[in-house]
Amino acid sequence: MHEVSVARRIVEAARETAVLAGVDFVWMVTIRISQQLGIGKGALRFAFETASEGTVCDGAILEIKEVPAKMTCPKCRKAHPMRHAWIMMCPHCGTPCHEIVAHRDLEIVSIEVAANRPFAVAT
Repeated sequence: MHEVSVARRIVEAARETAVLAGVDFVWMVTIRISQQLGIGKGALRFAFETASEGTVCDGAILEIKEVPAKMTCPKCRKAHPMRHAWIMMCPHCGTPCHEIVAHRDLEIVSIEVAANRPFAVAT
């Protein structure tokens, strides 16, 4: 389950941001993730919640914005969103597409921090 390692990296990035900002609480992390990575949103949220326990991210919200990857058709030179990982053909001319050009990974969009924990975390 690679969601666990991804969640740990997100928590570590948020922790570093909190340290640099001189605050003790991260209340929201927003990420943009490609559908092509095959990461389950529910599994990632659960892994983030687990990885956050006892850290500055404990109780933080993980907002996930899922975006489709794009492929470029070598024949008509148009970029098209990929609807399915197994269909790599241009929807206009039917030419096989082999180049994925955008959104093949995960990006942390924002990390929102607070000087104080705005609510009590249930234990």
